[in-house]
Amino acid sequence: MLTVSNDYKTAVNADSRRWIPKIEVYFDGINQPPVIFNGDDIIDCTFLEEATAESDNPLGSVSANEVTISFNNSTRAFTPTNILSPYYGKLKPNVLVKPYLGLELPDTTYEYIPLGVFRTGDWGSPSGTVEATVTCFDKLYEIGDKEVPMLPVKQNTTIGELFVLLFNALGITSYTVDESLNQVISIGWLSKGKVRDALQSLAVAGNCNVMADRYGAIRVQSNLSAGSSVVTFTDSNQIFSAENPQKYLDTYSVVKVNYKLPYLKAKDTILRVENVSIPNGGVTLQYEFSSGPIANVEKVKINGVTSTISQVDYGAWDISIQISNAGSAENVTVEVTGQAVASITSAYTIQDDTAVAQFGIKEIPIDNDLIQSEVVAQAYATGLLSYVKDPLVNFTISCRGNPAVEVCDVITIQDDTDKIGTVDVIPIRINLNYDGALDCTIEARKKVV
Repeated sequence: MLTVSNDYKTAVNADSRRWIPKIEVYFDGINQPPVIFNGDDIIDCTFLEEATAESDNPLGSVSANEVTISFNNSTRAFTPTNILSPYYGKLKPNVLVKPYLGLELPDTTYEYIPLGVFRTGDWGSPSGTVEATVTCFDKLYEIGDKEVPMLPVKQNTTIGELFVLLFNALGITSYTVDESLNQVISIGWLSKGKVRDALQSLAVAGNCNVMADRYGAIRVQSNLSAGSSVVTFTDSNQIFSAENPQKYLDTYSVVKVNYKLPYLKAKDTILRVENVSIPNGGVTLQYEFSSGPIANVEKVKINGVTSTISQVDYGAWDISIQISNAGSAENVTVEVTGQAVASITSAYTIQDDTAVAQFGIKEIPIDNDLIQSEVVAQAYATGLLSYVKDPLVNFTISCRGNPAVEVCDVITIQDDTDKIGTVDVIPIRINLNYDGALDCTIEARKKVV
């Protein structure tokens, strides 16, 4: 939960509340002062923060947040063809946006709660309306489409250290990684392809969530270290209605976790390319290995007459070879020798007899190259089973809204009106909607124990 004043904590649960939005838009770049919109400038604002995504694993996941803002366009200032607009030529994608919601305190001042740090997508301003709308996305969305950098296989590392390796390679300086993500990885690597896929693989292996916080920093948080409740929502101060639905179709009685025992294969040819043209002066070649991941490159050789290798860089899946050539252009054969990683797969399976008696054998499998010991697999399976065996693990809460609450906080629900009782839950999706007033929908789950 964001740090707020005691006056805010009182005002957010008061019978009457007054909210106002404030939107900072950095049309002229991040190093210039923003244009600030507030009050009647904003028609509505919808904020989605989530720590879940569609995947086979209901826990470890990566998801980007977004905010959709509708501006008052009665003056046509947000019409992109209006050459008299102060924003003409500036209504572009990738503009930095920082939205806030301000709550009036007893002394009539406002305390502003940040909703995040975003970049704009496309702007829309239909001629038949007086609204201009833009949907903005956070840092995870921004980096997700990038290719995973060339990174080496790491030995004797941890899930947390692999997250740090990736963030540093991407040039991300503002991040936190849960210290509990210290399960040992004897041989670790990042999957090839897009950054979002590599993050998803790490999140599943670490049984954790990856999200951007309200200040634009990336946060990696374990599902098994949720902490204590930070706030209480009751049916007298926040909750309109709450539901704890039975979801037997999403319930499992057995968890099977495959774990891998990796080892280095014998030295072998991992890349061979014939008839490579090397021009006068040289060239930099980039290739994917014929197998992978590759832990060690032992030798790189070419059979050129005047060409020589000046530099080699390699990662788990590919290699960059810089070749100098002081003579005439020539064709060479490039051959790379090294050690690939292989593994032996084993499995740990756990079941809940009560759940089996209720709805039979229904198994959820987890298979990840970075789960590499029975001890880790056992802890993983036990934690996951406590979640997936319970058909009453999910909650949907319609409430007045408290923007200081973040996903992955622990909140206490006290709702006798809807027969929920008192229970600690973790929000996994928060949808705030401001249209002059504020309301909120929260999807939550019980704590994993």
